[in-house]
Amino acid sequence: MARPLLAVLLVAGCLACAGASHLLVHDCSHRHLDHPGQQADLVLAGPGVAAGLTAALAGLLPPQPLDREAAQQVGSLVKSSVFDRPAAVVLLNIAGASPDDGTLDTLATALPDGSSLRARVAAGAGAGSAPADAVLSALAAVAGANPDVAFERLDASALKGCGAACLEGHLHDAAQRFGGVLEPRGDDASLQLPSGGALPLASAAARLFADELGALHGAARSKLRARADARRQQRAAREGAGDDVAVFHGTLVGLQALRASGAPRADADLAAAAEALAGVLRELAAEAERAYGADVVYQITMLGDAPAAAAGEAEGEGAGEQGPDGAEGREASLLTWRRRALLQFDPSPAPTPAPSGPAAAKAFAAKATSYGVALLLIYITAAVLFAMVSMPFKQDTLLWGRPKASTE
Repeated sequence: MARPLLAVLLVAGCLACAGASHLLVHDCSHRHLDHPGQQADLVLAGPGVAAGLTAALAGLLPPQPLDREAAQQVGSLVKSSVFDRPAAVVLLNIAGASPDDGTLDTLATALPDGSSLRARVAAGAGAGSAPADAVLSALAAVAGANPDVAFERLDASALKGCGAACLEGHLHDAAQRFGGVLEPRGDDASLQLPSGGALPLASAAARLFADELGALHGAARSKLRARADARRQQRAAREGAGDDVAVFHGTLVGLQALRASGAPRADADLAAAAEALAGVLRELAAEAERAYGADVVYQITMLGDAPAAAAGEAEGEGAGEQGPDGAEGREASLLTWRRRALLQFDPSPAPTPAPSGPAAAKAFAAKATSYGVALLLIYITAAVLFAMVSMPFKQDTLLWGRPKASTE
């Protein structure tokens, strides 16, 4: 199969240490990225600038106005045009990636050849590196700034009624497609990789990562194929009219769980997990190519350290999240953080607070007055109409003359 020409934006956060965020932009079609080339010293002055760059590459509205210097920096990196925005954007947030151990390089092999640049995201002008959570929140704000664009999830929530067995089936299909083999043998379960390595799936962290891989593969196939069918029908009905941009997003924390597990062979497991994730990304790119051709933009936010939730929060808000059996402590905290991250990309309107005190009394008086005036006007209108249709009218003497006595 020919290598697709895809415009790919790869955002890597928290790469060297907790809180450090880096940006890798990879453009295969040369339509969206300007002045390509490795720029290790490039610094974006704040998460808002990174979100502005994301919005410009995707053809969406930025979450907030940029100052003059930030706008000039984004404009120097992007060939922005309202008439040339991609047909689809895939946003993936991956916690636990790092260039130091080769994880980032392994994931980059899943992307087609093209020009690229790297940048570090600072907390502000002249400040240190921006925290990973701040970068992700800024990127998620792009969804709030574009309410007319649907952000569809690429995770287990997109697979209705899909339990552990269903996710394992999706992982088995994904492994076959990228050349691996899933060995489901209880405590000895493992994912055999094409390179000859293997990822044991006995620990809670490994099961979390495996479930995320299966959910990503299954949701991508389901969503992308459904949108491809709908797009073909839409184009046939509208005779080739332009489509709105389709945005798909997902958040993965399994790599970080593996990195923080402290297992004896954690480094080997992490390398195997990165290779497996790269294989799933290749299959996702193939599905996107079948659905949208070359007009696709990928953005992968790589967060080296997702902030862990408190123990009470993990037991409460994240308890219902789909995950491996017996996920406790660190894994449960990561699940809670993942759920919150997904909610940021799919915000719901905040309820309007009910007025209280003097404001409530004033609102009640205004409402009562308006109701009283409306009822009075209705009564007056009805009385006037009744009077007009029931009042007696004098006969016109020119039309009906008085009767005259006979002269005979």
